[in-house]
Amino acid sequence: MTYRQAFEQFKEKLKKYENGKEDQADVLAMMALYKQIPHMPIRHSDGTHFCEICGNTVKSYEEYCDQCGQALLWSF
Repeated sequence: MTYRQAFEQFKEKLKKYENGKEDQADVLAMMALYKQIPHMPIRHSDGTHFCEICGNTVKSYEEYCDQCGQALLWSF
């Protein structure tokens, strides 16, 4: 199972909670799992790159954003 598949399964589980009474531990676990799914940084016209999640400046050699921990995908 990939991180993305696990995240989608977790998301479906949380949808089943009634009236938004999901368990806080489940929400935190889902957020941590989401950060393991690599996201492409946003490329600015001046050549700098930014984390899609928090907006922090990231370098092309970094595997994770040092601000929020998001996994980065460098395939433009």
